[in-house]
Amino acid sequence: MEVISNNGYTALRLNKPSSGAYFIIIQSDQGIFTQKIIRQ
Repeated sequence: MEVISNNGYTALRLNKPSSGAYFIIIQSDQGIFTQKIIRQ
């Protein structure tokens, strides 16, 4: 996984993840954000 941050934006680059369900959890001063990603 690679994290790219630029001008207040952050991108996650997932290099060839296997099939399955993934949870991304981001914690900041503004709170916690959780996102489910399904890769087939």
